[in-house]
Amino acid sequence: MRFSFALAALPVALVAAAPSGKRCTGTISSLNDVTAAQKCTTININAFTVPAGKTFAISALDGTTINLLGDVKFGVANWAGPLFSVAGNNLVFNGNGHTFDGQGASYWDGQGGNGGVTKPHPMMKIKMSGTYSNVKVLNSPAHVYSVSNPAKLVMSKLTIDNSAGDKANSKSGGSAAGHNTDGFDVSTTDLTIEDSTIYNQDDCIAINKGS
Repeated sequence: MRFSFALAALPVALVAAAPSGKRCTGTISSLNDVTAAQKCTTININAFTVPAGKTFAISALDGTTINLLGDVKFGVANWAGPLFSVAGNNLVFNGNGHTFDGQGASYWDGQGGNGGVTKPHPMMKIKMSGTYSNVKVLNSPAHVYSVSNPAKLVMSKLTIDNSAGDKANSKSGGSAAGHNTDGFDVSTTDLTIEDSTIYNQDDCIAINKGS
């Protein structure tokens, strides 16, 4: 299924806080670089592969700008996940059109989170305020985004492409191999999602709680 949508929250002023850490640029090219990069107020993420069974987790200083400068692929392992998480206040996360690749085809069995092999989900855990834009997610194992922002967050120009999961495979018994590939699971307030496109096999957005 394909969805394009804009979900708007009530207007709330988005106030940019002054960066609280060192005015330096940290570069992440492997998980070994994350701890040092988090001490800077600009973080650049280069293309790399995250080892199987590991979470790529960023806990950023207030006011940090995070730039995705290449595609990030996640190694395959049967575990709970998530594969990526970002947390912080008044962040600017710019994906620059690059991709987080969950390699979902290695997990898909037509059962999603209801059975079969253990699949890391959600793939992407968003616990930040500020702006999150221009990010592509390809082939999530199951649910894509879990959003629990601490304050106002605008998510825009996002693409989720699980279209390959529409086809059956040898494990799905003739059904679509992708299942439970929800685009956004939301438990929050003050969230705007706009100008985004989702290809998946389940809900475009599921509002679990919030106002």
